[in-house]
Amino acid sequence: MGILASIVGLFLGRMPLGFRNVGAWALRYGAETNAYFFLLTDVYPYSGPWEFAPPRPAPPPPEPTAQPPVMSAAAVPGAGVDDLAERHADAY
Repeated sequence: MGILASIVGLFLGRMPLGFRNVGAWALRYGAETNAYFFLLTDVYPYSGPWEFAPPRPAPPPPEPTAQPPVMSAAAVPGAGVDDLAERHADAY
């Protein structure tokens, strides 16, 4: 396709709009196919004309994750550096 469009563009001095649209469609389809193949998206590539593509559904909102609360060493009794050193000093 690219070679044919180059030859036509060489003789006409410009790229016809139809060749430009087909080239843009092929480039876009290749990018979508590679993204699907390499698991970057779960949307299957649409192979029809781009102007009439069905609208893609909106992604679902992210679910809130329940993360455990973060506790600092100051909040845990007996977790200070001095207390730890004293406990290990008794072991020797």
